[in-house]
Amino acid sequence: MARPEISLDYSKVFENEQGTKIKPFSLLARLYRNHMGKVALSALFFTIKNSPTWVLSIVTANIINIVSYPERHSMNEFWINMILIVIVIAQNIPTHTLHVSYVSKAVRHVEAGLRSTLVRKMQQLSLSYHGDMNAGKLQSKVLRDVEAVDFLSRQMLMTIIPATINLAIVVVLTLYNSWMVALFFLLMGPTGIFLVRFFNTKMSQRNREVRKNIEEMSGKVSETVEMIPVTRAHGLEEVEIRKVDAALENIRDRGH
Repeated sequence: MARPEISLDYSKVFENEQGTKIKPFSLLARLYRNHMGKVALSALFFTIKNSPTWVLSIVTANIINIVSYPERHSMNEFWINMILIVIVIAQNIPTHTLHVSYVSKAVRHVEAGLRSTLVRKMQQLSLSYHGDMNAGKLQSKVLRDVEAVDFLSRQMLMTIIPATINLAIVVVLTLYNSWMVALFFLLMGPTGIFLVRFFNTKMSQRNREVRKNIEEMSGKVSETVEMIPVTRAHGLEEVEIRKVDAALENIRDRGH
């Protein structure tokens, strides 16, 4: 029996109390609340596939000790460590494939759901709104804005979560060997969070400006394409080119 698909309508995700703004992490949590199983499996397979990073250093140290002090160890210990190395390296390929597969399933479903929701909302808007709003700006929201959410999701699922897992395991292993070095790791975590929050406001403002400029540029390009017959008829090609070039230069400066 086929498994029922999760609905692609994300309208309720954006519903919030009047006048309040949904925080980005809260919004991401809402978008992926039906895909937490895939995210958890992806994190699990990442932990397994990345195990050579932590196991190889321990196994290498064991082999060096066995070779350096053969009278204290047997050959069985040597072969056990060698077999362990082969196993942890061999499992990397299938577990990495599963890790990326589960991330892709979750992200692609949310991406399709957001685009479907935007199209559904466009069909519900009044004709006067569509008359006032440039078609290029609406298209930019369906394409560019959803791509931004897709990029953020992949950054979260394939960078921040793995980095958190790596940090946790490194801290545990370091605590086992040297609590002074572990204390350094524990201090660097809050320091990094503080620096991100310190620069977050200005970065968000500039990203918002770039996004608005891209929407305006998309609107100008769409308008230029629609007006090509009129422009050619009146010999205004250079005027239109300069208008679009000005928008592109503005995006270049803001983006930089």
